[in-house]
Order: sequence, then C-alpha cells, then structure tokens
Amino acid sequence: MLGVASLATAAHAYVALGWPTFLCRPGEKRPLGTRGLDSATTDRDVLDRWLRASPGANLAVRTGVGFDVLDVDTKRDGMASLPRLRDAGLLRGAWALASTPSGGLHLYLPVSGDGNHTSRFGVDYRGRRGYVLVPPSRIEEGGYRWEEADDSRQGPPLDWARAMALLDPPRPRARAAEEAGSPDALVAYVSRLAKGNRNAGLYWAACRAVDEGHDPALLADVALSTGLTEREVFATIHSAARRRP
Repeated sequence: MLGVASLATAAHAYVALGWPTFLCRPGEKRPLGTRGLDSATTDRDVLDRWLRASPGANLAVRTGVGFDVLDVDTKRDGMASLPRLRDAGLLRGAWALASTPSGGLHLYLPVSGDGNHTSRFGVDYRGRRGYVLVPPSRIEEGGYRWEEADDSRQGPPLDWARAMALLDPPRPRARAAEEAGSPDALVAYVSRLAKGNRNAGLYWAACRAVDEGHDPALLADVALSTGLTEREVFATIHSAARRRP
C-alpha cells in the first residue's frame, strides 16, 4: 500500500483490501457524480472504467466499513490535541498514518460504529457514512501520502466521547443552579466570599434563603468566620429578613 505510483495501482490495492472506493472531482474533495459515497465499490473493473472516463480524478474511500479515520488539522491546533489523545492511550488502535496536503494527518483506526464528528480542537472523526481522500490524490495544496501502515496491529477503536471529555473537561460551577437555594449550598457560598464582596455576598445569600423559605440566620456563623463583624453580619441578615412576606 505504501508508495503506490498511480491512481490505477492505488485503486486496485484498495479494492483488494476490501475498501469501498469511489472517485472525487480532479483536484477536489467533492465526489464525482450524484451518488457520492454511495457509489463506493470494491469492483476493480468498475473503478477501471471510471478512471478511464476521468483520468485526473481523486480517489476516496468510505469510512465506517473497514476502518474509521481521525483527521488531525494543523490549522486548528490539531497537533496540540494529538499528543494528549495519544498519552491518554486513546489512539492505541491506530494502524496506519497518512499525511495530508495541509501538513495534517489521517490516523486509520478500527471501526467504532460511530458516525462523523467535528470538534473545535483540530481533530475531526470520519466513521459511519463518512469518507476521506487517499494517496495519491491531490488538491491545490498538495498530495496525500502514506507514512506508515501495518494492518496487523491490534487495538481498540477510538472512543470519541472520552476523547472530547479529555480535550474539553466539564467546568465546575461555583453555584449550580439546582443547588444554589439549598441551605448547604448557601453556607458553602458564603464561606468562599472574598474580602470586598463579603457584605454583598452575604446579603444575596440571605435574600435567597428568605426566598426559599429558610431562616437567614443559618448563615450567621459562617459569615462571622469570613471576618465580618457581628454588627455587620446581623445587620445584613436583618435587612434580608425584612423581605420575608
């Protein structure tokens, strides 16, 4: 598979591997014809006919059948995401690598059964009902080239959900909306108040306690522990308590 010299030679190699292959417009990533990736075939004679009719066409293979592909884009920081995924062991199933004209990479992985995904981290996924151009296809920026391949490698498919959780972990919320009105959440909030915001924060928490039907005095002890004086604490709580219906 490495170092294939012509479109016909490459096409024959891909269909011999059982990869559904089809043609894209010369110099482009858009499929030829109206059927798109649904025209993909493993019939060598059919491909030869197509290549005779469109000798400058590009070759594309359908993903989600024999493999999936992780598309690493250098224009969107994909090279920063790649080592993070690799170090986490999420790319152990990668068995082939192709370079793309932009300087990016296509990592060939076991089929996951997942569909296609895009991300803001410079890595996109081509799975079920997806496709990629393969060497020796060329676009305006340059050509695709095999860098390494060993289909005897064994490893797990990429778990896209885990990959995204690694690259974009959930951010902790200071006050979860569903908890902000509970006594424990209000006490915790007051305990974190910084100098300069203690009175205002205590007043907000005391008003919220009143609105939720709690006694705002439950915040007194924790408010005192932040450095507020007794006079400040009880004056603030009293102001909030006057809001009780």
